[in-house]
Amino acid sequence: MTDHQHHKDGKDDHARKDDDEDENDNKNDSLHNKEKVEYYMVSFEFQKAEKLKVHNIISSDPYFIARLPNGCEYKSRPIFSTVNPKWNEVWCVAGLTIGTKMLIELWQYDYASRDDYLGSSTLLFDGQEGVKELPIVLKNKHKGDIFVNVVPQKTTSIYQEIRWIGPIRVQTHFSAIAGTITHHKADPSRLSYACFCAYLPYVSFMFDHKKIPYNPHHVTASTIFGPGPSAIAFKKAVQSQHIGLYKHDGTTLYKTVYSGMEFLESFRFGIRSEAPRLHTYVLLENEFLFSETGANFFTNFMSKHAMHSNAASHIYCAGEFYAQKFHDIDGVKWRLVLDNNSGTYAPSKDILPHLRKLFQTLFPDLVVETYDHEDPVLVSAKKRLFP
Repeated sequence: MTDHQHHKDGKDDHARKDDDEDENDNKNDSLHNKEKVEYYMVSFEFQKAEKLKVHNIISSDPYFIARLPNGCEYKSRPIFSTVNPKWNEVWCVAGLTIGTKMLIELWQYDYASRDDYLGSSTLLFDGQEGVKELPIVLKNKHKGDIFVNVVPQKTTSIYQEIRWIGPIRVQTHFSAIAGTITHHKADPSRLSYACFCAYLPYVSFMFDHKKIPYNPHHVTASTIFGPGPSAIAFKKAVQSQHIGLYKHDGTTLYKTVYSGMEFLESFRFGIRSEAPRLHTYVLLENEFLFSETGANFFTNFMSKHAMHSNAASHIYCAGEFYAQKFHDIDGVKWRLVLDNNSGTYAPSKDILPHLRKLFQTLFPDLVVETYDHEDPVLVSAKKRLFP
């Protein structure tokens, strides 16, 4: 190789050495800057909105959805018949850094048709504590204001990605029609059937961000989720069933729970008419949806699990569960027993350890047990408790 070719095609050894040293310096600077990043655990209290301007009506049933960049989101309850809603709902998030943007969308709840979009606000996290008054904007027009109290706290590097950490909320939705058909009294004062939605943190992390699809070998599941126009019609029918049972109205109960016992209390420890009841559940991204199993009302449903999931084609787990009181040397305790008994989704028993870890982490005061639905121990217990 000539000197000319050497300088044209490559660099001499000294130049390469200088470049290597520069590259190492840049890597060290990058690592140094990464170490300087400060992470925060933040409590967002969504207090209220004022003077909402809604479409051609004088009142509204507003709710909001707060969204963070990684897809983490919070959905509030609707407040009925007002343009000045007061939520006072708290959302705790870890892993935030200075400059993180939160999009807050305002929506008008409508049970009978699609919800209407009322506008949005953007909260720029600056690490400062205090109440933020944020304008709600729709098509460059001011549509009201929302007030959010921000309480940040610096944390260690344990959370270096945005993660919802609490609190857990439980919603109880009552259906008078379903109660009349099933002769249930979820509310002791009247005939009603209850469906529950518990908002749980950590779900995707505990399951390594891996969802399971519907069971293609299950006839009903294939009918709902398979290809073709008929599947679209069946899916819409299932979604209509979900909307009817999980609708928000003046009877809906909203509760924040801070322990396993409070979670069990939210559905009366799984007891109705002085007898323990088995429940059907599905576990979605941040939602644990369930209701009592075995009601004759559900014989007309294509799939109980598909109904609870709002016809979601992919979920984290599905099955049945029950709560059971027992005694040990420390006194009275409660266990939560969950399985994977779902033909629609057919979860593998291999994911049951993830399910147990999730609930044991969220509710350390409970004894959490998980079983494959064919496990003889579980089959025997179900026959004994639910003859």
